[in-house]
Amino acid sequence: MLNIIHSSGPTSIDGNFGNIVPAVSYDTPMDPITKPRSRLSGVIKPPKILNPNLYKASKALESGHYQEAKDCLTRLIKSYPNSYSLRCDRGLASKKLGNLTEALHDFDYAIKKNPEKSRALLLRGETFYYKKDYESAKNDLNKGLSSLKPDENDRINFWISATRIYGEIMVLEENYYDALDCFNRVLKSSPCDSMTLQARGQINIKLQRYLDALDDFNAFLKIESDNPDVLSSRGSLYKKLGRYDAALKDYTNAMRLSKRIDLQLLLNRGKIYQAQARYEDALKDFNELLKLKYSDVARIFRNRARAYRCLSRYQEALSDYTEAIKFDRKASTYRKRAEIYHTLLQPTEALSDLDQALIIDPLDKSAESLRNQVYAILKKYDNALDGLNKILNDNPFDITSRVNRGDVLRNMKQYTNALIDLDFVVKNQPRNVNALLNRAKVHRMLLNYDAALADLNEAIDIELNNPRLLRNRGKVFLLLNNYKAAKDDFDASLKSLWNGRPEGHASTHRHRGRALTMLKEYGKALVDFDKSLLLKPNNVNVYCDRVETYIAMEHINEAFQDLKHALEFDGHNAKALDLRASLYVKLKQYQSALQDYNLAVQFRPENDISILNHRAKTLQILSKWQEALADWNQVLKISPKNVEGLENRAHLFFKLLRYEEALVDLDNVLSINPTNFFALCIRSEVYHAIERYEEALEDLNKAHSAPSCGNMCFVLMMRGEVYRALGKNKEAMFDLSNAIKFKQTNELNTWSRIKAYERRAVLYRSMEQYQKALEDLNKVLEADPTNFIALCERSIILRDVVRRYDEAWDDLEMAFDTKEDNFAKDFVVKELLIYEA
Repeated sequence: MLNIIHSSGPTSIDGNFGNIVPAVSYDTPMDPITKPRSRLSGVIKPPKILNPNLYKASKALESGHYQEAKDCLTRLIKSYPNSYSLRCDRGLASKKLGNLTEALHDFDYAIKKNPEKSRALLLRGETFYYKKDYESAKNDLNKGLSSLKPDENDRINFWISATRIYGEIMVLEENYYDALDCFNRVLKSSPCDSMTLQARGQINIKLQRYLDALDDFNAFLKIESDNPDVLSSRGSLYKKLGRYDAALKDYTNAMRLSKRIDLQLLLNRGKIYQAQARYEDALKDFNELLKLKYSDVARIFRNRARAYRCLSRYQEALSDYTEAIKFDRKASTYRKRAEIYHTLLQPTEALSDLDQALIIDPLDKSAESLRNQVYAILKKYDNALDGLNKILNDNPFDITSRVNRGDVLRNMKQYTNALIDLDFVVKNQPRNVNALLNRAKVHRMLLNYDAALADLNEAIDIELNNPRLLRNRGKVFLLLNNYKAAKDDFDASLKSLWNGRPEGHASTHRHRGRALTMLKEYGKALVDFDKSLLLKPNNVNVYCDRVETYIAMEHINEAFQDLKHALEFDGHNAKALDLRASLYVKLKQYQSALQDYNLAVQFRPENDISILNHRAKTLQILSKWQEALADWNQVLKISPKNVEGLENRAHLFFKLLRYEEALVDLDNVLSINPTNFFALCIRSEVYHAIERYEEALEDLNKAHSAPSCGNMCFVLMMRGEVYRALGKNKEAMFDLSNAIKFKQTNELNTWSRIKAYERRAVLYRSMEQYQKALEDLNKVLEADPTNFIALCERSIILRDVVRRYDEAWDDLEMAFDTKEDNFAKDFVVKELLIYEA
């Protein structure tokens, strides 16, 4: 065995230094000349520290020249194959060069030689990390850190690197808090460790500790201000925090510093431009990405589609979403395309996309919610209701779905159920504008206009310039006959719209036109209807509204022309047919009117009574009493307390001598409104007919003092007749004479004056004032040559008093020839009283 004994210094007497080479002793005898020399030449070698390759290897490692370092270390290891440090150094160089298998071979050898030392364990742990063998990496790092000695060279550097790597493994395993603990410990020992600052910043983002992440990135960039990766990360963090200007600055700097075109940075910058509403700039970046063939093409098409959509370039947006679907059939892409179809009022296409989105992702709540809205637009209310019920069964507090279900139930005319949903929303979210708006619509359908107005006022207080709210309040004002307020709201709605929609809004122009018509501003109304038809050329309702304006202007030809257009679009439109029938009535073309009314009744909305009303009145004009009665019965079956129906049926019963039935209807009317002028007048006639004169007089006195006295001439005429029947000739003469004094301002007054002359003549005859009676009767017959009562009365006087029998006979013959015609004519004129009342 070779024992090496180091000399301690000079030993010779003559002052020469001792042997520089070590003295050698042998355990076995050797030849003093040849054997020792031979053995020294094979075993004795200089220490590593004196080997020039060690110095070169050390410098090469420090300067990052890893291949040179590896070559030097390989030469050293040939001389010192069992050196722990050389194996560690060469393994490190191999690792840096990416030769991980070679590195592991050296570390394995070193650990086998000295398993208690930490360096090789830590380096092998890092190597396993880069080979993605995370379990082996964790085991080595744990052993290495636990065996790290306090006095070991570079102990702190070993510990920092290993702890950081261990933290990164925790990140990969999503043990973020453990990772954060590792990084915090590293930075406590080395606050300026930039790699750890970057890693901790990313972890803080994952943990949504954004301000802490920002502090880490800021600290990193104080050390390395030109690092494009961290600038990019900080830019993304600024974007998340909504600090778009700062994000844009970081992205721009990162792109400038990056050695190559970083497509991800370009994409991020495009997104920032989008967030800043700089859509044209965003489009430039997205176009550049497509030109540079960004790998995720679908993603670029989706982002560009969003930019196009924000610019209202819907067709280009649709095209991009379609391209994106070719590369990546994501549910969200179908949903986004459906949203555009929804905006473009293409519900069928929207429904198809939403169905596809929900096949791919059945849990896409946004797609499900939008599909329910589209179902409602397509009037597939049962489908919409099923979908909304499903959502609300899972989550009864889904407010948006509650509002949507309320709207669907409103469209299904389930108003009570709709109010339950909408009341629930308003109770839980009193400032929910959509709920207030939809509840107002329900109240409007229930004719609760005050409640509707209250909801809309509350909603408008929240969103002062919301054009939709203003438009709907205008509609309520229109129904309340407050046309000026309605016009003001429509004006404000259009003004709010013009900021982003200068062409206007079809519905708002239409309803403002209606308000202007009622305000008799016909020219302005026609302008609004024209604008509405420019936006929706086939809207039959607008044509009908314009017809009503033309009728008010007495432009009959224009009205007929509009109705022709309307019925070309929809030949079964009940309103258009009703309006054309009313024009025929105006022209006294009753048979043509009746044909249109018959057709309109077939296609009228369910429970609509207005067309039945109009047909019944036309049937009365045509003396078709039983058919008219059938229509009034149908009206009152639909709406038992409909005052107009009760009044008209009572009047018809009266003419058909069905007095008791007439009284029942009139009593019902007066229970609703005790001062109803028409009902009081007709009931007085019924009482007069059945000789209940005191009750007739009581009704006429009430009619005389009624706040809405429809026609005083009629009241005085009728009361004069009742006084005559009671034998109160003086009072009768007073009322009848006053009735005759009224001017003939309308047909009803003319009719009432003729009746007053007729009844005063009867009074004169009863008072034997025959000449005055004849004068009054002649005036009646001058105005109405076929008046049955006047002919009869004059015939009596001519026969019994004047003895002019031939003339008396002529009057009687004419009276009997025209009796039925007179009955119908009398009934028609009485209808004018209905219209005026």
